[in-house]
Amino acid sequence: MLVNFNSLTKYEIFNPESSLARTSQSQALSRREKGYIASWPCMRDALPRPMDTTTNTNTDTTGKSRLRKCFGAYREALTEAEYARRSAQIATQLLALPEMDSPGCVHAYWPMVERREPDIRSAIAQLRAQGAEIALPLTPDTRVPVMYAVRYDGRDPTPEPPWGIPRPAGCEQVPPDCIDAVIVPMLGGGRDGRRIGYGKGYYDAFLQGLRALRIGITYAACLLDSVPSEPHDIPMDVLVTEQEAIRI
Repeated sequence: MLVNFNSLTKYEIFNPESSLARTSQSQALSRREKGYIASWPCMRDALPRPMDTTTNTNTDTTGKSRLRKCFGAYREALTEAEYARRSAQIATQLLALPEMDSPGCVHAYWPMVERREPDIRSAIAQLRAQGAEIALPLTPDTRVPVMYAVRYDGRDPTPEPPWGIPRPAGCEQVPPDCIDAVIVPMLGGGRDGRRIGYGKGYYDAFLQGLRALRIGITYAACLLDSVPSEPHDIPMDVLVTEQEAIRI
């Protein structure tokens, strides 16, 4: 069946159980084999140019903005059951990394569940049970891209306005040179390790000069061959989805 992408509804494109979505993915994969950047129809429209496999010089921030909308639409279309299942699979893939056997200090994140951010709380609990020290991000000023690592003491963070970013209950900072791995939430990204986040710059600033392993977390459907990048973007070392873990 040939799918007219322009006629598909948002439900048909993004609902994981939709037969049209599965067909559209198959067609998109065919296009990707011919050199196109994106695999999902909406993402194809955001970046319709053939992929340059020799260099990544695309700094089109408009393309980033469009991809953010597409990635967000995919998340919104996930049912509660799909969200829970995919999050559990991501947590399993994460814990299967050799570095998670004896990780030392892991800077993780507390998921914004209402935004369908992959829920890795079960992995956090398992890592703590293994003796790992967990740190969580603290963003004290939403106007400035500054982020600190704060020791997680077992109490649930509290969402803070205006964006609902979870604020850790504790206040003890963890020195950056004590962090062994950083688990970074991604709206989406490229298989080359490039990440697209919310566009506020917190993680790029935090990761500058940090020697810890950088682990990006996203859904498989939001992982493309390549995405726009800029000089200040910090690439990931490992990408984890519900389907696989990719070492860059």
